[in-house]
Amino acid sequence: MTSGGDLFSSSDREELDRIWEWAETTKDGSLSDLPFQPSSRVWAQVCSEAHICTVKRCAPSGKCFYQLLRRRVVEADVVVVNHTLFFTLLAGQPEFLEGGGDGFLFPKDFVILDEAHTLEQIAAKQLGLNLSQGGLRFELGRLYNPKTRKGL
Repeated sequence: MTSGGDLFSSSDREELDRIWEWAETTKDGSLSDLPFQPSSRVWAQVCSEAHICTVKRCAPSGKCFYQLLRRRVVEADVVVVNHTLFFTLLAGQPEFLEGGGDGFLFPKDFVILDEAHTLEQIAAKQLGLNLSQGGLRFELGRLYNPKTRKGL
């Protein structure tokens, strides 16, 4: 990883380098597969997000773990997901449909929800907006950090 070196502190840079090396060998790109716990600040810079990892942006390279998983889901006959992932997919529905699926979420959409008593809380968390002063500062700091005078 050679570009963007001046955007991160040296400790963040070291962590990003470790993640880069891991990404070259991991099969699925999941956080649970990472042999160390990255800082939330660093992980936020590299994790897949539905509104960033779009078909147009990520699919051509063939290296986006989010798009690889998305293709596997679209091709599957049965998909078992937890409530959080279900509502994450639902929130990104228009982008999901670009893949050619003719269903609402999946080509063959039939949903069975287990533990539905937690559904409302999880749906609100995944589909709603929760904004705090600290969260807003964090997101703005991803764009530009006035202390380090670095940013995108």
